[in-house]
Amino acid sequence: MAATNKMCELCTAFTDDIVHLDFLNERWLTKRDEVGVPGQFSYGYWGEDAPWYTFKHAAVEEMSRSAKADCNLCWLMLDSWKHDLDEDIKQEDVKKLQTWIEVLWRPLQLTSSFKLFIRSKVPFVAFEFFSLDDKIVTPADLSLRRALSVSATDENRFKLAVDWLTSCLIQHEPCERQYYPKLPTRVIDVGLEGDSKNPFLFVSNGETGMYVTLSHCWGKGERLVTLEKNLKEHQESLPLAEMPQTFKDAIEISRKIGMRYLWIDCYCIVQDSYNDWEAEAARMAEIYENAVFCLSAIDGQDSFAPMFYERLQTWQQRPVTLTNVRNADAPFHIGVRPKTDSVQDIIKASVLNERAWGLQERLLSPAVLHFSESYMFWECCSTVRSEADHYAEDHTEKIRPGLRQQWKAASPSAPVDLGLLWTELVKNYTARSLTYDKDKLPAILGLAKRFEEQMGDTFLAGLWKLDLHRQLLWHPISLICGDVYEPLKRPTEHFAPSWSWASVKGPIYYDWADEYPKVLRIPNTQHDCNFLQASVTASVPGGPCHGIIKLRGQIKEVRYQRLPGRMVEPGAGYIKSKTPDSTPYRPDNTSFNNMYLNLVTHANLSPEAQARALTQIPYLGGAFGRPAPKTHEIAALMDFNWEQTRECWCLRVTDWTQTGNGGQPLAYPHHLTYCLLLERVDTEDKQVLATSNDDLGTFRRIGVAADEPSTVEDFFRQERMSFLTLI
Repeated sequence: MAATNKMCELCTAFTDDIVHLDFLNERWLTKRDEVGVPGQFSYGYWGEDAPWYTFKHAAVEEMSRSAKADCNLCWLMLDSWKHDLDEDIKQEDVKKLQTWIEVLWRPLQLTSSFKLFIRSKVPFVAFEFFSLDDKIVTPADLSLRRALSVSATDENRFKLAVDWLTSCLIQHEPCERQYYPKLPTRVIDVGLEGDSKNPFLFVSNGETGMYVTLSHCWGKGERLVTLEKNLKEHQESLPLAEMPQTFKDAIEISRKIGMRYLWIDCYCIVQDSYNDWEAEAARMAEIYENAVFCLSAIDGQDSFAPMFYERLQTWQQRPVTLTNVRNADAPFHIGVRPKTDSVQDIIKASVLNERAWGLQERLLSPAVLHFSESYMFWECCSTVRSEADHYAEDHTEKIRPGLRQQWKAASPSAPVDLGLLWTELVKNYTARSLTYDKDKLPAILGLAKRFEEQMGDTFLAGLWKLDLHRQLLWHPISLICGDVYEPLKRPTEHFAPSWSWASVKGPIYYDWADEYPKVLRIPNTQHDCNFLQASVTASVPGGPCHGIIKLRGQIKEVRYQRLPGRMVEPGAGYIKSKTPDSTPYRPDNTSFNNMYLNLVTHANLSPEAQARALTQIPYLGGAFGRPAPKTHEIAALMDFNWEQTRECWCLRVTDWTQTGNGGQPLAYPHHLTYCLLLERVDTEDKQVLATSNDDLGTFRRIGVAADEPSTVEDFFRQERMSFLTLI
């Protein structure tokens, strides 16, 4: 291998062996702890069949001299590393620090990345190799990443996007879509590429055609939107010069790719017309599903952010270019750059991933073309393609591979648990932000409609009627402010019944759905409460609603005791009978500990904070040397930060047994009984008034409890079945 730009002797030795897959020469065969002089390689293992090879480079001072001379690789590594420099390191100490390069080797593949370490306390800096030639010479070259164009508006980017779209339309069966669906009520006619005239708002009147949608963050600030007073004006012209940058770029992309119609919510919905917003919100699912694809301004803080980000980086000022001469007739050129994030990492860290509306926009669309600060990438129901890679990435999420693909996979022999899939959606959705609390249900209504069609079930304010035994068992997660919990509150206005997660402002968690995600769960109906009636009334679909659930089950008056300690989740505690129990106590209570430990684990606390939190546990069943309690107590979690103690009611909901696939028994199954914590409500509503002595009246949900079945069985042993109503 030769470098088109001159490199120092050490960088030449390192890159020459990497590019030629030469890990068998004598420099690489030294064990890691025997490395001595700079320029020497060693090896070690990280997991199974994953050898890490280490190359001892020069000290920082020597690398600095080399970088100032003519070695662009030394300059690139030091320039990238200096941003992570600890402030407490003195400049004279830095110069003496030793540098190490580590690389993970996979047989028969070009190594696509390597890491630079400068003393163990400083975070490493990762770099990657990428191909500078369009043509792939050998299969090993596929592990190299693709070169990124300097210009964000390079024509090759749009050609690549067209290639992805064409491949999806022709080859991807899971991504099938209508070629000429019915257009939304209004779309933006962007014209053709090269048009100088302004786009305009086109009223479809039932016409068909191909169109794309835009998913973006509104943000703050004044912007041009469609109102009743300017609707006719916008049907004549939408002034391009007055549009925020996101919309300008979306129109340019549509023209470049050859899509004449574009749907943007703030233009295609009359913003000051409640009736129009209500009608269009009800059609949101079909709007995104019938689009050819969705444009995603994934990193835009608001609609004034660009979709085309500046591509010229510092490292491109002194590029590192290597030439592989393994084939004299076809030399292969390779570049080096700081490592770019993966597609999944970009999605998780993106601004749009924090927006609640963005979830259904992304999941309902047959495909999404994302424009991030790092690079452009394509995501459909079949694959993920990136302009930074030659190869297709596999989906790693549980949800995104396309809901239609999940639904098609369902069959009597291989059922798909759509109720479990819905809980995954809810956990993802409720962790996102909403500008208006009233949008809690409307922003997921499109997805709910598609689930409703597939499940043959009834949507009840975020829950499913035929799956209430599981769907009711949610609980909110208190937010973490530093190492201290921040208590949650209900929204000041009423938007949903207390038994719905939509009545809570904040992220939701399903303990039963997360602990054993790879197995099916079946209820033990012997002690389940019996749901007699469940209904929701709302003035508009997805709007604020009232709901009731009438049921018959075992219910008991209890006293709640909150756990002490500032590091304990505000609602975490336990419940016990208001009156002394006459039934014998069985000292096998361990689920309280498991539930509490789960809370600590899922709270994203630092290790130090977790250790402090564990000291607050009043008992751990003897596992940590503490005695088990001598009274019947059940682990409980209040929905909100209630006082230290309070009286409430406990409703036994269902027993759950862990089973294997197809309902096969496991050698060590997990059993748990779930309950709801309730408070009594005085009401004059005839629909929910008590009708008999067995009817205890009306209750509101305030929390959840769970424990071992034997403990709960003893707890409820003397309680008879009663009727009650939840609101």
